[in-house]
Amino acid sequence: MRYSGVLLLLSAVYMIGMATGVQRTILSNVSIQLSGTNALFVFFLPLISFGFMKGLMGIVSSWIIELGGSRKSFIAGGVLYILGVTLLVTSRDITSLFLGNIFVGSGEGIVHSTAYCFLSSERRSAGAKIGSMESSVYFGYGTGALLAGVVASYLGLLNSFLISLLSSLTSTIIMANIRENRFIKSNTNESHSVYIIGLKSKTLIATYITAHASKMSDSVMWGFYPIILSSLGFSMPEIGLAQAVIMVSFSGSMPLAGKLSDAIGRRGPLLLGLIMNIIGLIGVATLTDHLLQLVISAVFGIGLGLYYPILPAMTADSVPEEARSKALGLYRGFRDSGYATGAMLAGIIASYSLKGIFFVMSLLLLLVFAISMLVIKETRPIWATYELHLHHTDLLVKAASEFEDALNLLHDNKIDMFEEKGSVIKDYERKADWYRREMDRVIYDSVLSRDREDLLKLASRTDRSIAYILGAFRRLNLAKDRVPDSIRDKMPEMGRKIREGAELLRNAVSKMRDDPENAIKLLEELDKLEHDYDVLHNELLAIIVREREILDPVSAIMLMYFIEFCESSVDLMQDAGDVIRLIISKHAIWPSEV
Repeated sequence: MRYSGVLLLLSAVYMIGMATGVQRTILSNVSIQLSGTNALFVFFLPLISFGFMKGLMGIVSSWIIELGGSRKSFIAGGVLYILGVTLLVTSRDITSLFLGNIFVGSGEGIVHSTAYCFLSSERRSAGAKIGSMESSVYFGYGTGALLAGVVASYLGLLNSFLISLLSSLTSTIIMANIRENRFIKSNTNESHSVYIIGLKSKTLIATYITAHASKMSDSVMWGFYPIILSSLGFSMPEIGLAQAVIMVSFSGSMPLAGKLSDAIGRRGPLLLGLIMNIIGLIGVATLTDHLLQLVISAVFGIGLGLYYPILPAMTADSVPEEARSKALGLYRGFRDSGYATGAMLAGIIASYSLKGIFFVMSLLLLLVFAISMLVIKETRPIWATYELHLHHTDLLVKAASEFEDALNLLHDNKIDMFEEKGSVIKDYERKADWYRREMDRVIYDSVLSRDREDLLKLASRTDRSIAYILGAFRRLNLAKDRVPDSIRDKMPEMGRKIREGAELLRNAVSKMRDDPENAIKLLEELDKLEHDYDVLHNELLAIIVREREILDPVSAIMLMYFIEFCESSVDLMQDAGDVIRLIISKHAIWPSEV
């Protein structure tokens, strides 16, 4: 992905964010002004239409993305947004606001979903990239909210929508110049299976619930916070400042949260962010000091920013590329519909108690916190020994390659060169021992992890596989002058299979964190190779039995050990693969959890 393309995308979503940020300051007041009624539910019909359509288009947009590519999807979203803002600028009643936000919500839903797919192709940095994108969006929200407060105080509420019109036009022009990005298409049956799996995965469902609740709380802060602030004596520019504080703290924390979750895992920042949101909601309802309201706005924004980019990154962590646009669309559908349900619930409760809605939302987030703690898996596990495991399995591959060369040399009757390989293999075995001891030390010194025992098993089985390769060489070396031709002829095949097994294990280790589904495919190949080697092993044993009359007892025993040690080395590679499979199953949510 080219750097310039990412910058254009971030600029485009910033401008769309600025357009929507205008509404965060003035929508509730415009709705009250135009509705001519005291029913709070009616006031928030525009917010309900925005949230419902943004959520719906989050799901539908995945089809648009796959069929037309990213550029057409971006432009379609921008055009819909411009149509919606045009209706808002000319609004004279609540119906116009309602209809305008249908188009605004649809356009923003398409633009944001396309941006998610555009940025989530690389899992290793998915959290950081999505965090940067969401940061741009909400920094735009903050800018728009601040500008709207100033413009509204001088030119009137409805004229503030001119900021939205100019921003959305600029964004659409920028999006038209972003390079095309095509996504893997899925057929109808595959698409249905994506949705079915997404709705069966406990972790994904928990992320949907958490994201939905986050938007519910955000809609409360959008729709009701200005009313609370107005009752405390805040002027329109001050209300815009408070909303801007939320958005700026939100947008500023997201890139850091995304990078942090890429480095230390997803669950920790997620749970901390939920706690900060709960504190923020309670503070809004209980504090009366102007300065403290700004402080609690920052607490709420930082909390939301801590986990906002993490939830979609968890989908990107575990979903294959061919299913990612559908899965992210499903996530956004659940998340953004929280604007609608939050506004509906808030409108009903606020008819009885304006501050009560903030307490209800804090209780809801507390429930979500409990669900997240109990259900959500860590999809970005942080293993202190991961790099050591990579080096360890590299040594296995090198030892296996030298062993293959040794068998080929003996097959060609190059005895002197064959003997020299022993010291090379021993050197790799000695280095592997050092890595195993270092992994033992790091694992026991690190923070307690649910993968500790499995990582120890992986290190042990890899180390023993190398030891068996060395042992096989030494036994063969003792009988090198008495090897029957029938066994000698099998040696190239033996060496090749052992080396291929080591390479499959090493490649599986390299992919187990960032590309688990391909790691599983490599382990399936390793299982097949081990089965094939079993057949070869039985053939070699049959040869020993058949050739027993021409072999002296010591040579026969040494060759038996040689054959068995080779078999044990391959078996241990498969056993190490089983450990990797178990570790992946603990963290993968697609589709192993189903």
